[in-house]
Amino acid sequence: MVRVLAFGILSLVAVSLFFRDYSPHFSVENLPHDYHVLWKVKTRVAQGVDPYFASWNESKYNYSPGLIPFLQILPNNPQVAFYLVRGLAILLWVLGIFFGVVWRSKRDLLCLCGGLILAWQGAGVTLAMGQAELLGLGLMLLAFRLFDTKPMATAWILAFLPIVKLPWLFLWIPFGYRLWVTQPRWALSFRIHLILASFLGWLAIPLLTAGTELTLQWYLSWLEVLKHQNPELFTLPANQSIWSRLAPLKSIVPGGTLLIPLACLGILGFLALQGLRQIKSARHFSSKALALTTPWVLLMQLANPLAWYWAGAYLPGAFFSIFENDLGKRSKKIFAAMLVVLALTFLFQQKWVNGWVLGIPDRSAAHAYGVMTVHWLSILGLSLL
Repeated sequence: MVRVLAFGILSLVAVSLFFRDYSPHFSVENLPHDYHVLWKVKTRVAQGVDPYFASWNESKYNYSPGLIPFLQILPNNPQVAFYLVRGLAILLWVLGIFFGVVWRSKRDLLCLCGGLILAWQGAGVTLAMGQAELLGLGLMLLAFRLFDTKPMATAWILAFLPIVKLPWLFLWIPFGYRLWVTQPRWALSFRIHLILASFLGWLAIPLLTAGTELTLQWYLSWLEVLKHQNPELFTLPANQSIWSRLAPLKSIVPGGTLLIPLACLGILGFLALQGLRQIKSARHFSSKALALTTPWVLLMQLANPLAWYWAGAYLPGAFFSIFENDLGKRSKKIFAAMLVVLALTFLFQQKWVNGWVLGIPDRSAAHAYGVMTVHWLSILGLSLL
């Protein structure tokens, strides 16, 4: 019964997200920002134009060349392509959540509802911006879920993740560590599949579809795009990376130019060690996919120099992760304090709290104070410490 109710809740959420901001008056110009960039890549490649070229008033395509062949197989109708990608992302997101938990009790349903409440705003903004967080989390959860039973499928998913978004390479860490600790008999086969899938995705498929000259040109152009990122991106309020939010302290703290980066490294390193400890001790790795994935996607966001606030879409497993931790070993006062921080940072993300209670005109002003950064840190603290 619990499993059926969970499926029903996720189905309702999936339909609601799919039709959120739906407009029957569709045009290419009205495509969400990043979808529009991807669509221009598809058309430019068909015209023989460098997909990484962008005029002064356009956003650049900054994904890997390995993704371009997949964009080329999208339907030629932009409306069909848009809703196909949108639907696939939502489908993978809810399927990953559903199969990432062994549904046993009402507490699982409460954790699901709580996590979806935390993730709802981020999921909506992700779709409105045309970002890939829903797709990414769904693939990550499936990779965790299949690791013990279908490890070669996990290897292929892991190889595909950084092709979509390079920072998702960070998710290789927990799998590599688990592989090293447990030393399963299929470890060598797993590594071979990972190398083979990476070779196919990063090199072989682009070479077969575009040829040597174009593939080389794409990679050189991509490296130029990565090297010349707009420096303003790193200071925008929407960027909730720990590096970005603590950067203003460099001019306040004596020796801050050195101490603040060291503090960031220390915080991230400590949390990563706690996360590895959890990965090592997990007895039922695959069946706890949602609980084990959440800390690592949040660590990835904090470590990424460009971590946008809509990554709240990664949070449906927050309470599964929190209650996966052994509550008996923790100070009740510290646990209660972190819960208060979690609740307050969630409230400070809401427009009515910012506008009516705090007098903050828009959400970006709250983000400038690192509300999402603290929100993610509170979830990590509750999950790992």
